[in-house]
Amino acid sequence: MTMIYSEFPTYALVFAGLVITCIVVGAILGNSFVILAFIRDEKLRTVYNMYLFNLALTDLLLGCISMPLFAVYTLNSYRWIMHRYVCTLFMTVNEILCCEVVIMMVILSWDRLKLLTQKLEYMQQQTVRRAVIKICISWILSFLVHGPVHFVFHSSDHEHMEHKCSAVYHEHKLYSSILTVIQFTVPFACLCVINSLIFKKVRTRIKRRETARNRMNGYHGVPSSNNLTALTAVVDELTNTRSLTKASGAKRALRTAKNLALLVFVFFVTWAPYSITYFVDTVCTTCVNEHVTTVMLWVLWSKSAMNPFLYNYMSPGFKENFKAMVKCHCKRKP
Repeated sequence: MTMIYSEFPTYALVFAGLVITCIVVGAILGNSFVILAFIRDEKLRTVYNMYLFNLALTDLLLGCISMPLFAVYTLNSYRWIMHRYVCTLFMTVNEILCCEVVIMMVILSWDRLKLLTQKLEYMQQQTVRRAVIKICISWILSFLVHGPVHFVFHSSDHEHMEHKCSAVYHEHKLYSSILTVIQFTVPFACLCVINSLIFKKVRTRIKRRETARNRMNGYHGVPSSNNLTALTAVVDELTNTRSLTKASGAKRALRTAKNLALLVFVFFVTWAPYSITYFVDTVCTTCVNEHVTTVMLWVLWSKSAMNPFLYNYMSPGFKENFKAMVKCHCKRKP
């Protein structure tokens, strides 16, 4: 069924244009700063920041490819003015990039959990080389999930709606529903579980540290043979948790967990509305207005513009590099 949309009023077009421009410019400039900071500062080239670098690269590609193309489509009252094969390419690239974002969020959370639970083993095994391998695998997986599907469902008898751009597999309700569950529901459930385990692990270790310190304070003078075993256990407890014995270490671990939780929260707030809308639209094609779907897609993409600010808040290293690059740019101005 072909749906006809009237031209947007001038005030709506101006407002939408300003919002879209802010999102696109924020995604391009912000993530460019993240990438440049990673390149120019060797201290930032850690395994964890490798994942952030890849996430920033993905967001930058969204800002340079997906957003500008869809911005023209949105502001032109949902009329695709380019060839339909360009639309297919756009949908494929966009979905691969979005899938990569989801996979990287899971990898980031799993990386922090491994650090807390297996610190020594983590330091030995999690090298930059392994991080690069994981990133490459994530890109291959993202391509396999979204790359071939457009050509599998595309056929010569597929009626392409004139001046419209949408995924050809959207008509296949079963596949679209399964894809929504796989791409959002399952990863988000994994993120919730992993981050819950991270917070539980941090709280447990801090509590064990405080308990051991209190028990140590209860011993005075030379320990007798009766309490020697107990005292030895306390010392062992303090030794086993020496990575968190200092207040700064405990606060750093807790801050890292909170920062990661913030990333997950922003991911949920920006992705859940579009995923729910897309799922409902798949099941009931007349239940969701195209305006709503478009707004939810731009809300999803807004995460790409917000991420650099989150990195700046989370990492003093990125924050210092951002300030240095801004100052250097200002000094070059006549």
